[in-house]
Amino acid sequence: PGDEEALSQFDAKRLLGRNGPLAEAVGSITPSCIARLMQAEEFHPDVRALLTRLSDGFGMELDPPVTIRRRLSSA
Repeated sequence: PGDEEALSQFDAKRLLGRNGPLAEAVGSITPSCIARLMQAEEFHPDVRALLTRLSDGFGMELDPPVTIRRRLSSA
C-alpha cells in the first residue's frame, strides 16, 4: 500500500473490468463494492482529503468508515 511507484503503474480498470482477471477468478466485483468494504484508513491520503473537502462543502460530517452524515445545526 505504501509503494507509490507500484500503485502508479497499477491498471485498476483492466483488473476490475467486466472481462478482467479479477472477474474471471472470482466473478464480477465493481469498484463501488470494493470502496464500500474499505475502511477510511485504507484510502489514499488524496482520496481522504477530497472526501473531507466534499463533506465540508456540503455541510456534512465524515464518519469513518466513510459514511457521510449531515451535521446537526449548532443553533
